Amino acid sequence: RSLPEQAARCYDEAYGLLGETAAGMRARDLARAAAVEACAHAGPDGDALADLTLRERQVAELAGEGLKTRDIAARLLVSPRTVDVHLTRIYSKLGVHTRAALVRLMARAA
Repeated sequence: RSLPEQAARCYDEAYGLLGETAAGMRARDLARAAAVEACAHAGPDGDALADLTLRERQVAELAGEGLKTRDIAARLLVSPRTVDVHLTRIYSKLGVHTRAALVRLMARAA
């Protein structure tokens, strides 16, 4: 098992223990980021995900869950414009042109 896979399992366990508290929500977000990192190094779509920065991966994961720009911004404590900039770069790096295409790509990577 890779380190990102191990981290994802540990953060998932922490989320299970902490629940919907602030710390639990942070553990959940870290588990998702670690899972995306693990996918970035495995599978055909993983090569493209490896080109994303950590923040871009976080934005891509949240967008892949169907969150709106303003919700992603609130979750990551950044402005909606910053999320839009990240999404533009993500689309370019992954070769997608729509949010729906990003959702499908992230679903395959999960």
